[in-house]
Amino acid sequence: MAGKSKLARGALEALTDALSIHDDFSFPELLTGYIISPDTLERGIKHGVTKPELVNRINKSPELQNLSRSSLEEKGYTDTVPLYRLGHAKEGEFASEGIVSTSLTPKSHLDTVKYLTEGKTGGLFSDALDLRMIRYDVPIEKVIGYLPAFKNQIKRGVNKAVKSKNMGQQHVKGFKKIGDPSKHAKKLLNMQEEVIADVTGLEPNYLKIFDTNSKLFNPSKVSSRHWDRIAQMGHGEIKTVKNFRKTMPSNERILDPFSSEGQKLLKEGGEEAFIKEEDKIIQKMINHYKKHFPEGVVE
Repeated sequence: MAGKSKLARGALEALTDALSIHDDFSFPELLTGYIISPDTLERGIKHGVTKPELVNRINKSPELQNLSRSSLEEKGYTDTVPLYRLGHAKEGEFASEGIVSTSLTPKSHLDTVKYLTEGKTGGLFSDALDLRMIRYDVPIEKVIGYLPAFKNQIKRGVNKAVKSKNMGQQHVKGFKKIGDPSKHAKKLLNMQEEVIADVTGLEPNYLKIFDTNSKLFNPSKVSSRHWDRIAQMGHGEIKTVKNFRKTMPSNERILDPFSSEGQKLLKEGGEEAFIKEEDKIIQKMINHYKKHFPEGVVE
């Protein structure tokens, strides 16, 4: 028991130290470091800023908390904020998360995923990870920080401090050495629209897909055409089956005509029965994406 207590104290001391490792940084310097060179406690802090350290600084500042909340309220979020991220859980295998990084919109989320994976070391889309796009409906009081709200605090003066800690200066495959950290951080804040939130106990909503066997949205298995349609449904540009069919090339089928279901429909009811069944699937798609993207928000 004494050994476990000693280990627990050691872990607590390590976490406490990690929360104050950059106490010499101003908040704009800390934010810039986090955006351009995020680090994790699990990896061991090398040349970056961890989420817990940034969260700790925000939680200590009512001014920062108020700025974050007022910025979200100006965007129309006054009660619940839909937030998007990749999750590992399969449908029906919910595992509660804690404080997580998310994106404010599906578009900013996918842009972030693309930025972090294309030509980068490691890659995020591994079949073994079984990543899925999910939405959390987060009470606004559980939002810790809407990071773009702090963007205007970042000035070129932060560069000296950030570079002195070698942040953004490492040679990592797929990433360029950052010459102007302040400019780069602002660019990423605009693209990523990162929101740090406490989703403890909240169950995620899974974005489904209707033309793969998985039935769940895996970004690596979805065509750009399909994502464009999802965006259009989210925008409200595709509201009806008729709207949807106008986006389909003449040779595209939503229901596989060579599947057992397709063959049965064509045999028993002909082309008319086949099209009616496709229309049902299309309507389900429209209903799902409208529900997944509240108020049609995809930007």
